Amino acid sequence: MKVVAQLGNHVKKGDPLVVIESPDTGVATSDLGKAKADLVAAEHDHQRQKELLDAHATSQKDYEVASDNFRKAKAEMERAQQKARLFRQGDVTGQTFTLRSDIDGEVFMKAVSPGMEISGQYGGSSPELFTIGEADRSRRPATSWCRSGRSRRSSSSRDRPTSFGKTGSATRR
Repeated sequence: MKVVAQLGNHVKKGDPLVVIESPDTGVATSDLGKAKADLVAAEHDHQRQKELLDAHATSQKDYEVASDNFRKAKAEMERAQQKARLFRQGDVTGQTFTLRSDIDGEVFMKAVSPGMEISGQYGGSSPELFTIGEADRSRRPATSWCRSGRSRRSSSSRDRPTSFGKTGSATRR
């Protein structure tokens, strides 16, 4: 792991905060590529079997097997896309994941250090790695962010800095 942003640093939207080495990232990228290739092959086989069935040159059973394989390949593609989507808020290269800031601001809290092991959860809450905010005179962040990455302004969300978890999603403290 390479920590780029340090406590007190001013970061701009898109600046790297940390580069994480993770076999999970490489597996997700590889699974997605394999799922795409399998889907193309299953689609071709399904289309070929359909044409053969229409010409009465294959059995109904062979066509049904090709149809089932095509549906399985679609389902696997959706699963691989969902898993890979978890990493899409950062930059994925091979087995590294670069977590970037979603907002301009100051690093108020940093809970990572070189060599540290980070374990996240797919679809669950992830550990808080950084808190980024922009304090005004009343010491409140100028902008807050919800999980979807959309800006929202409300009195309750303005009172707390924005935190970034493993996948780059903003989380509230």
